[in-house]
Amino acid sequence: MFKQTSMSIIFAAAALILSLPTHLLAFAGGAGTPENPYQISTREDLEAVNNDLEAHYIMINDINLAGNTYTRAVIAPDIFTSTGYTGTPFTGTFNGNGHIIGALNITGVNQLGLFCQIGSSGKIINLGLEDISINGKEYLGGLCVTNEGTINNCYSNGVIQGVNYSLNEMLSGFGGLCGMNKGTIVDSYSSCEVSGIHSAGGLVGSNTGYISNCNATGDIVEGMVEECFPVGDPEGIEWMDCQQHGGGYIGGLCGYNTGLIYNCYAKGSVDTVGITGFWVSRSYGGLCGYNNGSIVNCYSTGYVSNYYSCGLVGESSLSEDSIIEKSFWDVETSLSQTSDGGEGLTTAEMQDIFTFTDAGWDFVNETANGVEDLWQMPAFDYPRLSWEAIAPTNSDIGMLSVNWLGGGCAAPDWCGGADRDFDGSVTVDDLLLLADSWLYQ
Repeated sequence: MFKQTSMSIIFAAAALILSLPTHLLAFAGGAGTPENPYQISTREDLEAVNNDLEAHYIMINDINLAGNTYTRAVIAPDIFTSTGYTGTPFTGTFNGNGHIIGALNITGVNQLGLFCQIGSSGKIINLGLEDISINGKEYLGGLCVTNEGTINNCYSNGVIQGVNYSLNEMLSGFGGLCGMNKGTIVDSYSSCEVSGIHSAGGLVGSNTGYISNCNATGDIVEGMVEECFPVGDPEGIEWMDCQQHGGGYIGGLCGYNTGLIYNCYAKGSVDTVGITGFWVSRSYGGLCGYNNGSIVNCYSTGYVSNYYSCGLVGESSLSEDSIIEKSFWDVETSLSQTSDGGEGLTTAEMQDIFTFTDAGWDFVNETANGVEDLWQMPAFDYPRLSWEAIAPTNSDIGMLSVNWLGGGCAAPDWCGGADRDFDGSVTVDDLLLLADSWLYQ
């Protein structure tokens, strides 16, 4: 009797386990709620997010995807790999928890990235993507193809390689972080090298949403091929019989903007083909290729490569919606004296804090322009966003000692960075500021 009862319990338990939804068994822990999110620990956990695209997730360690090649987006993929999205968007929350997904490798056709589509209620936070490789035809991004939700405190580095273009797809979208942004991206960056054809940018290919406190430092290479066809198995696609032409809407941060870009910068070079022929665009810029939105408190420093390229913005619409305010580019490093908006400055002027505070930018250690402390100014460098913490070290103490109670400090050196309040002298006020951020990471 005891044996039969035990066996009955075992069979009943097995039946219960087998009847549970797959996603309840796929994670390291959690219940998928905001208070108790599913815990992601492995590649299998990551892929299992597709079983519940409305749930809440948190990573509990780094995940290395080396040795795996995907042919479509890992999460919320496009079902038919067509030009239009045919999948189900991710509408939950994904908290990277400060962890990294490494060596993501995707080689396919369209709609390729870690996430394909983030819906309006979707939220991705605190996530890093390192050493990624995304190769495809159109609509490519490191973190996502299209964002309609919120991305906060995320970054990507690696290579985004686009190989095709259609004249019917004016906003195809190639971006280091996202191909297209229709939502909100804040406190994020990309250092990806991006190769795209139309609407390509270091951070996003096209923006109709809101981007704030972000930067892009990777190089952008325009290279368009047309009339290609794929050959080979899904894990080894090659493109044959390609013809190269010129593209357009290429920018260091954003290729095509009709939204708002606020407090951002780009440092990557914009290397354009500039081929004349059936279609030529002048829309190449160090920050944005084309603007019919708002760009406020932004700058660029990257080299732009040909006649059709401009220092900050390649082309601005004549519409009243097109606004470029308090934004600058370096005429020396870009080798460009022209831009369809913004103000060109020398390197020395670009590394002088007063250039920016006089324009109303909100910096650390000043209150005239606000107390949010959005920017900081390192010695001999361009402005940096305040979340890009620059920790003081022993060398900072050394410079403070050498210049103690001295005067005559000025941009771009500020007495080796010892004059932290930019008042021209090194006093106890600078010592207090250094102490306040000592070894801060």
